[in-house]
Amino acid sequence: MQEDDEFVLFTVGGTKLGLELLRVADRASTLIKRETGLTPVVLTGPRINADFTNGLKLVRFTPDALPYFAASSCVVTQAGASTLHEVSMLRFPCVVVPIENHWEQLANARKLKKYGFPILRYLVLNEKMLIDAIRASQAKLRA
Repeated sequence: MQEDDEFVLFTVGGTKLGLELLRVADRASTLIKRETGLTPVVLTGPRINADFTNGLKLVRFTPDALPYFAASSCVVTQAGASTLHEVSMLRFPCVVVPIENHWEQLANARKLKKYGFPILRYLVLNEKMLIDAIRASQAKLRA
């Protein structure tokens, strides 16, 4: 990744449950770049050790994720409390994909709804929905 590349940051924290979100992002990586102009980058959690084959750039886990959030054009994340607190308080464009049937993540996502950023469901998540949500989060920030 070049220093001046604009990017969308995918982060799923410490759970392997987030691998499905990262797989969708990987499948959509070429389309994301073409349709949004953003380079897809994933910041892995401490228990995720995966390689991606379609061009998703990988940044290994760091406990200091805030500089990556600040440098990104959009953060796509599950609904972990720490990440959502950081992106909402600093008003980073965000797409939220809470873990299905996880009461805490669903509650966290509902709290973020007031900022108007897209909230997607894992059970129906696909590449087009993801790209549309990234665009919507950026438009919301510009409004």
